[in-house]
Amino acid sequence: MYINSKHLQILKFIKSNQISSLKDISDIFLLSTQHTKIHLEDIYCELFLEPSGNLKIEQLIEKIRNFPNSRNTLRNSQQFTKNQKYFILFSD
Repeated sequence: MYINSKHLQILKFIKSNQISSLKDISDIFLLSTQHTKIHLEDIYCELFLEPSGNLKIEQLIEKIRNFPNSRNTLRNSQQFTKNQKYFILFSD
């Protein structure tokens, strides 16, 4: 699974706001609802170490919102693209 900065942005937004609508999250991040759903499922899988199965999207968002220490968990599994790695290595 590939966790990137967009996943972390979505997680931060979910934790900071009470919005539980897939469409609202999609609109805010300028993503299609399908891409947003994929991002949410990725976040869920990384946090709970299991597929989201048949959870409704509202339940998925609520479980993600209530997961303790979720930001650190995702950060530990975050992967960087080749360009991001170059930027980090050569920015000093």
